[in-house]
Amino acid sequence: MRINRAVYAEQSPPEMRRARTDSRLYLYFHISLNEEHTFLHLGPGPGWVEEIDLGERVHHYILLTLARQRLADARRAIDVSGQGWLETGRLSTMLGLDPAHLNIQLFRARRQLAAALPEGCVPGPLLERRRGEIRLADLPFHITRGSVLEGEFDPEPGRLRVIGGKAM
Repeated sequence: MRINRAVYAEQSPPEMRRARTDSRLYLYFHISLNEEHTFLHLGPGPGWVEEIDLGERVHHYILLTLARQRLADARRAIDVSGQGWLETGRLSTMLGLDPAHLNIQLFRARRQLAAALPEGCVPGPLLERRRGEIRLADLPFHITRGSVLEGEFDPEPGRLRVIGGKAM
């Protein structure tokens, strides 16, 4: 786990730098233009002093893919209960991964998140599963590709925000 506030101040969008007053976990995806590099940062939650940089990992691209599906479904005004679901076989095919390797990567994502959070912070699930399907849980997220906002999603009732350009 690395925390680098100086880098955040220069590279983060103004929305991320603003102090949050709620206690939800925020995911900030930063991807390169060619999508070869995916970085994940966690925004402030209960008892947090600084943002947490989770670095660049393969499993961050899997989470990004699930976030993009959730964003695309929200833009199409699909009911919240149906947003973001992907068949695990389809997700494996999209990412070029064996289903067993996909499960290992998802485990690594959950483990990294749990290890990075401050002691006593329980943000809820990162992923939701149902028979043969998976989706990113009801977490707000922000996707930046290069220096351009690709999309932002906030699922809180009464605060649904879906902004950004064309989804994948």
